[in-house]
Amino acid sequence: MTTLRGSARMLPLALVVASLLGACKPPVPGAGKVGQKLEYQGYAITIVAAEFAEDFPGARKARDGYTLAALDVIIASDRAKDVTFRPKYATLVGADGEEHAARASGRDPALEEVEDLPKGQTRRGWLTYEVPKNARKFQFRYSLPPAMNDAELRFDLEK
Repeated sequence: MTTLRGSARMLPLALVVASLLGACKPPVPGAGKVGQKLEYQGYAITIVAAEFAEDFPGARKARDGYTLAALDVIIASDRAKDVTFRPKYATLVGADGEEHAARASGRDPALEEVEDLPKGQTRRGWLTYEVPKNARKFQFRYSLPPAMNDAELRFDLEK
């Protein structure tokens, strides 16, 4: 049976173990910029270019008061398995905090969903978002799988 005194002695040990476990997680990189590659636990994302227009060939035209933001994105794997990319986890967030999901109809070639991208392989394509025409600053955010400590890779973008 554990006594109150025994529990009190275990508390410092428990705190040390908890802090060591937390320290084992690699730090998530800060926000990147266009042209920069961000890497985290075998995932690598590069935004090669960001273009803004009312329409792109093959894309549905933006609604009134909106414009299209197209991002040329490269996904790369430095893991033996489990590097997956899903456009639904790639959002463009305006300075006002409003989140924009990638459109199904966007600039071609679109960056499609990737399952288990092999180590050393890459996939490249465009992700297209519809954003308010007067917005100037955005942050691209890709939410990594829960096994990656719910980390996000982020890129700051400006028109």
